[in-house]
Amino acid sequence: MLGLVGVLIAALASGINDRVTDIALADLLGNFGLGRDEGSWISSAYAAAEVSAMLIAPWLAVTFSLRRFALVATFAFALFGVLSPLAPNYASLLLLRVLQGLAGGFLPPLLMTVALRFLPWHYKLYGLSAYAMTATFGPNLALPLAAVWSEGGDWRLLFWQVVPACGLGGALIAYGLPQDPLRLERFAQLDWRGALLGVGGLALLVVGLTQGERLDWLASPLVVLCLLGAAVCLPLFLLNEWFHPLPLFACSCWRGATSATASCN
Repeated sequence: MLGLVGVLIAALASGINDRVTDIALADLLGNFGLGRDEGSWISSAYAAAEVSAMLIAPWLAVTFSLRRFALVATFAFALFGVLSPLAPNYASLLLLRVLQGLAGGFLPPLLMTVALRFLPWHYKLYGLSAYAMTATFGPNLALPLAAVWSEGGDWRLLFWQVVPACGLGGALIAYGLPQDPLRLERFAQLDWRGALLGVGGLALLVVGLTQGERLDWLASPLVVLCLLGAAVCLPLFLLNEWFHPLPLFACSCWRGATSATASCN
């Protein structure tokens, strides 16, 4: 249960960071000397990386072990948050936001995995309800935090505020979750085609949707290209998952369900 609390804290920090930086985007752009167009790509790149990472997080957690993977994702998320306000130029800031989006996207799926796998059967529902906090409590807390750091404090705390939460979450994860063995042999059976189609399709869809309003939707060749790419990649991803002997997505879900059943028994 302490390990679950640690993953919950890290996942909440991820959600709060996403909303806080979006709410205070105008202040961040002013401090970096950037315009609205550059700012829109900072948000789009983070969102695309975050959503894409959620797809492959269960497979990576099984391969590298849940405890080890959760710790790396938590501390990587904090590290990229520390480095982001120190970025010397726009390109490095964009890269850091993509990397932080990947690390942050890994965390929410791990919360449900921990609840299903490790909690006693009569506590699993409460564990799953904690997952809902990442979509309700975290975003609602982001608005006052954005106001505090942008109006009455150092603007860099918009990024650095995640560090204490990630430190506490990482400590609880290290203490509470058991250490599974590495399963690197799974790379020989990895559904590479499914991973590329799924991650690529989701990233193109998010970029197309987030940039559509600014670029006038179908009047923009870039938006049309992104949406067409998503329209091709995502159906092919589902088709691949249906026929692949060890599908990336279904295999992770099946393993999580099997682990939950075993712990119930």
